[in-house]
Amino acid sequence: MTQAAVTIEYDGTRYHGFQRQSRRYGGALRTVQAEIEKAVESLMGKKVIVRGAGRTDAGVHARGQVVSFATPREGGIPVQRLPYALNSVLPMDTRAVAAVLVPDDFNPRRDAKSKVYSYTFFVREFPSPFLEAYALHVRGNAESLDLQAMRAIASLIVGRHDFAAFRSTGSSAKTTVRTVFRCELLEERLYGGLVMRLVLEADGFLYNMARIIAGTVLWAGMGKISEELLRRALDSGDRRLTGPTLPARGLCLEKVKYGIPELDGGEGPW
Repeated sequence: MTQAAVTIEYDGTRYHGFQRQSRRYGGALRTVQAEIEKAVESLMGKKVIVRGAGRTDAGVHARGQVVSFATPREGGIPVQRLPYALNSVLPMDTRAVAAVLVPDDFNPRRDAKSKVYSYTFFVREFPSPFLEAYALHVRGNAESLDLQAMRAIASLIVGRHDFAAFRSTGSSAKTTVRTVFRCELLEERLYGGLVMRLVLEADGFLYNMARIIAGTVLWAGMGKISEELLRRALDSGDRRLTGPTLPARGLCLEKVKYGIPELDGGEGPW
């Protein structure tokens, strides 16, 4: 046996997150990991354990999740055909888009050098049915938010900091220090409104860290958080000084980087 690493896209709307889990009163919840394992098992005819790079929460989407599983060295599905085979049995809200062979000891979570997330805001007087499941609607227009203040706050997030103020209760991380390589606001006009994507790249994320950073940047645009307040939050670790945990639907795992050209390729400004 050897290992295959597969890049997966999914719409997280109808998923209870990535990680396999059971219902409190029996049965299993619909999760990304469970659906992929079911698909792989139907192709290979035996039980398979699938590991993922990111344990996305319920409602969070992915364009660049990476999963791995054991596959036969000989006589199995050729790796270049693996996405086609998987897509023939995966549900329509989940697609395999690339596959490569990786070393036997490859671990998609442990071996990741960085992860890239985006959080999408849609600024318009009325929400759009085409973006409702993928963006947070912010009522108003392009002048409703102070984009300069949002970018100033985003720039202060970049660097190696203690992000204790940017995690939700329940985080089991041994350390709250993380390095953020990128925190950038991208804009485009769409559906008569302004679509803003906050792009975050870090060597790791605490529980709800990306959604809290997005909430903090949004509050900066509303005049609710200043640069001085953010500095105090980073110094003190006080969760009360940062923005809200924004809804899951605006968050997307865009890419996982490994320093492996075959895995790190792909489209998008990541």
